[in-house]
Amino acid sequence: MTKQRQVDKNIYLRGENQYQVKLMVAGRRISETFETLSEARVYRDKIRSDAALDPAKKLALTQRPKKREAAQHTLGKLLSRYVEEVSKAPVKAGGRGNRSWETNKHRLNKLLRYPIADCSVYSLSGDDIKVFYAALRAEPRGITDSTLKRYQSLIHTALDHARREWGLAGIPDPFLTVKKLRNGKPRKRRLENDEEIILARELALAPNLYVLPAWLFSLEVGLRQGEALNLRHSNVNLSDNTVFLPDTKNGESRHVALTPPARTILESLPKVHGDERLFPVSPNQVRGAWEFACTNNNIVNLRWHDMRREGASRLFEVYGLIAEEAALVTGHKTIKVLQDHYVALKAKRVAQKLHSFVPRPEDEELKGDLTLEQLVELRCRYIKAILSDHYEHHAARRGGKKRLSREKRADAARAVAVLSVTNASAVPS
Repeated sequence: MTKQRQVDKNIYLRGENQYQVKLMVAGRRISETFETLSEARVYRDKIRSDAALDPAKKLALTQRPKKREAAQHTLGKLLSRYVEEVSKAPVKAGGRGNRSWETNKHRLNKLLRYPIADCSVYSLSGDDIKVFYAALRAEPRGITDSTLKRYQSLIHTALDHARREWGLAGIPDPFLTVKKLRNGKPRKRRLENDEEIILARELALAPNLYVLPAWLFSLEVGLRQGEALNLRHSNVNLSDNTVFLPDTKNGESRHVALTPPARTILESLPKVHGDERLFPVSPNQVRGAWEFACTNNNIVNLRWHDMRREGASRLFEVYGLIAEEAALVTGHKTIKVLQDHYVALKAKRVAQKLHSFVPRPEDEELKGDLTLEQLVELRCRYIKAILSDHYEHHAARRGGKKRLSREKRADAARAVAVLSVTNASAVPS
């Protein structure tokens, strides 16, 4: 390669009518080529004067990334670093911690499958973000604006952290030209008609013994699935009718009051030797049993997490708790979130409560006016019967005995018919 000839300070002759300006500003190399020497001199003098007199200009010049550096900092690599170094950091008082790591990791793995992951963060634009949104919306299952907003939050937070903490201050903000997403309408889905009876019957058929009691327990006290599955026997205090949750979604521990049926469920639980978990079942086993139960019975748009709304609503409808008391059970810091997202009271039940009316169920055993104490006692008794038959059935399977008949298990599951009675002011949906 021919060595370039210097024709003036910081100006080199590259070829015929090609004058290249080479400058170093605060350790950053700046190079531009012009057709005339006079243009090159004007550019050189302007850069030098701007760097000397204008601090903002000097900062902008020092933040111009090298091409090699820009190519190395793709969105996928930056998000991977953020998820591993920041989201996975230990929980700190009053701040986010590793509770968000698993969800962010899931979103990252999904994002890495799209072309946006290979875009340099220095050239990332609003158009790239919009194309990514369109691709997510085009997926077979579809994605709501609430979910897209979580992707937006992850990308925006990671880019902001990179500017402040990793010395990548030259990264532009691609969201300046992207419409701000809003959360969708809060879900109001609750158990309807005989869905509770069907689910109790189907979950009793799950291969794992603890799927049914875990579901019933989550339904009773409105726990998140992860909170229920992470409970240990040492977290239970039956003398105070409470369970202790050392690790929750918001990073804070809390005590949860048990309803009488929830206590009944815990008292009936068989222990597994060497396993301290209250419900020794994996999230994958729960997911498989839940999806099979819903799909097999044409139950649509119902999620396990909706049981949290069902349980929270029943705290108001059945037990008459006020919002502050219910928030202590569900763990919500703000009453508004509890009321907007996790309580969906039914007008029919509220109206009957206003008129002090307790209906008479069709079951002969339950006919007559019943007090709340009697209803709760019946629910405890029937739950105990259901779980007793459930555990007997699994014990028979482990012992190689003949499986209990579906009719017998259906008879036990029939007892769940009073769940809509004993858990909702005795008013079916």
